[in-house]
Amino acid sequence: MNCNLIQVGSHIGNTSNDYIFNNITLNGLCIFIEPVEEYFNTLKENYNKKYPDNNFLFFNIACSDVNHTLTLYKPIVDDKSPLWANQLTSVLPNHAKNHNINVGLNPIEIQAKTLNTVISENNIDSIDILAVDTEGYDYEVLQGIDLDKIKPKEIIFEHKHIDGTNQSFGFKYYKLINHLFSKNYELIKQTEDDTYMKLRNG
Repeated sequence: MNCNLIQVGSHIGNTSNDYIFNNITLNGLCIFIEPVEEYFNTLKENYNKKYPDNNFLFFNIACSDVNHTLTLYKPIVDDKSPLWANQLTSVLPNHAKNHNINVGLNPIEIQAKTLNTVISENNIDSIDILAVDTEGYDYEVLQGIDLDKIKPKEIIFEHKHIDGTNQSFGFKYYKLINHLFSKNYELIKQTEDDTYMKLRNG
């Protein structure tokens, strides 16, 4: 089965920095993965309201390089917190603090599956777009897909925190980029936050 989109770290979907939410095509399967239950519930509500006739799957899990239990640190936000503070749930305990906001943290234990597992469990044999935005865990998430078995046509991942909060281009980043180059991907563009890779023809 072809999958139009797998998005890891979907949050609530309808945010100003989520370009995917307003650009879904309804001619195939889309998978949205969000580990925080309250955001997951809002995510489903937002997508099903905007796209009532859809072929979407929603999974309240995390993704990782192995199947295990993962600890995430969710900021405890209130009316005084910045609007974007609820997007900072991370495996990095000091991730919110390193954004210069003073919030408490709620540790969450969540089941994590590899992308290989998600792909296998849903009988997926091809992927158009794989998008990953996990506040500092993108390297590990992308280690969980075997690119010799299945190659998404496009891979988009957040590099802004890949080597630690606001540490974009370090060891993990270049190791990941070189890995993707070796699997026949080319670099399309880099924004302040994200890297876009595309599978070369042939």
